[in-house]
Amino acid sequence: MGKVNNCFLSFIDVPGITVNELTHSETIANLVHENSVDILTDVGFCVPDKDLLIRLEAAGFQVDLASEMVRIPPELLESTLKDLPKDFMLFDRGGQSLGKFRNESCFMGAGTPVNVFDLKTGQHRNSTRQDVRQIVTIQDALSQVDIVRPTVTATDMGEYSDLVEIAELLRCTTKPVVHRTLSPDRVEAAAEMLFAVAGGKKEFQSKPNFATLYCP
Repeated sequence: MGKVNNCFLSFIDVPGITVNELTHSETIANLVHENSVDILTDVGFCVPDKDLLIRLEAAGFQVDLASEMVRIPPELLESTLKDLPKDFMLFDRGGQSLGKFRNESCFMGAGTPVNVFDLKTGQHRNSTRQDVRQIVTIQDALSQVDIVRPTVTATDMGEYSDLVEIAELLRCTTKPVVHRTLSPDRVEAAAEMLFAVAGGKKEFQSKPNFATLYCP
């Protein structure tokens, strides 16, 4: 027996009544998608880079140069989504696929603040490479975490902190990982690390254990 409560479905455990988890997951996914589209088309996102704003406007985005806000026209968003792959697989270091990735909720580490509360001293301080290493190691040990992220930023590593964080991911976990590079000119270096650990470019491409993201 169940009822709709706002955007979420709540179910009562009654003998003989089963819940279609796949339908429930698809319902939630559709709600997330619909609200994401509303935000991207009605609210937009800030791009504090004049040259990039001009390029986005030329590509068909709705750009407000004064506020540095960018909105995506619905038709441009839909056409782009149609060109994207409908499915992909993510693997761990041993080549095992994250099976529930298709049908169930997966839990990924958060990221990536630049400060921490030190558990030993109680101080609020900048996060370091050692913090990244420790938190990745903890995520590797937790069965609840399916996909690992650095969670904090290695501020003591300067402008190349992103590459150091990827290195710590590869060093401290065999689970699937997600991270980003902070500059286009460091993508190749990140790829070289991933290929080396996988045993080569083809090996990585056949069973990728790394996905990237970018937050505008």
